[in-house]
Amino acid sequence: MRVIENIKTFLYDKKYSINIYENNIHIYNYLDLVELTDTRITLKVEEFDLQITGEGLHVARMAERELIVKGTLHDVRFIR
Repeated sequence: MRVIENIKTFLYDKKYSINIYENNIHIYNYLDLVELTDTRITLKVEEFDLQITGEGLHVARMAERELIVKGTLHDVRFIR
């Protein structure tokens, strides 16, 4: 399924992509990792900060400008 998402992202030429699932979130093309704790992760995206709160949060997979956060998600906020 990841291959399909990568192809879609490439074809649509998005500035960024945020996909939220039940217990994980996939962020593509973020600029900077601002904060990383087991209850809050904050990322700098082009036009805003993305703040993820929850329990047992951890980076499950990380590549250049792409990451997957797993854990119990409580809230996802876009902060201008």
